[in-house]
Amino acid sequence: MTPEEARINLDACSLRPGDAEPEARALLSQNPELSKWIDKRTAFDEKAASAFAQKEVPEGLNDRLLAALMAEPVSASQTTSKTSRQPVLKSVWMPWLGLAAAMTIAFVALRWSNTAPEWRAEALAIADGLQGGTLPLDEFSGDLSHLKAFLANTKAPQPNEIPKELRSFSTLGCKVIVIGGRPASVVCFQIMKDNPAHLITFQASGLKDSPNGSEPQFSQHGNWQIATWRSGDQGYFLASKAPAKTLQELFTWIQSLGSLTRLV
Repeated sequence: MTPEEARINLDACSLRPGDAEPEARALLSQNPELSKWIDKRTAFDEKAASAFAQKEVPEGLNDRLLAALMAEPVSASQTTSKTSRQPVLKSVWMPWLGLAAAMTIAFVALRWSNTAPEWRAEALAIADGLQGGTLPLDEFSGDLSHLKAFLANTKAPQPNEIPKELRSFSTLGCKVIVIGGRPASVVCFQIMKDNPAHLITFQASGLKDSPNGSEPQFSQHGNWQIATWRSGDQGYFLASKAPAKTLQELFTWIQSLGSLTRLV
């Protein structure tokens, strides 16, 4: 078992370490970096679990969580280009990784539910789950065109308006999700080491407080830097823990013209 495989296995059992594979536990005792990581992950999961007892869960949150977690229209057997990592993720996804993902989404959504529209809280929660490793990607690839083709096959929205500055970075993968009760997608870009950018694409029309202009609007929530904009019926939510300047530089040319001329 490699350290990465052990991390995935231990992540699925952070609140029940005895359920982890013996080989993963053995590697944990030999690898200081892995041990440090699991301590941090367990502390976060315990904090997330305690949030359920401290705050009232917003009405309808359970249905939104289930919709987001179960949005898996294409199974591993139906796709032709899975990397060797994905079967490992698939094998531990249910039930414990699913529980951890639900806890992450609920915890982040609760923290932001009083200060932002529900769809933004959902979007940030999904980005947080992907960043922390509690939500798995559906497809891994460094090729944006491959990821767009994958999303097209699942009938999920494809990002049609991507800044060229962002497109210049390699992708990590994509996932089919649900935002505001409607199909959506997320594509992850490696804009900085350990700080990817998560681009969520969704149907904007009819969604309360959705982006209404082509010029990006920037905001910050905790360590997250966020940009939102709209093109036609598509809304975009770009989130990263990279410095604010790094995120804003992706749109410098656009803002100078006040248009999406450089989006492709």
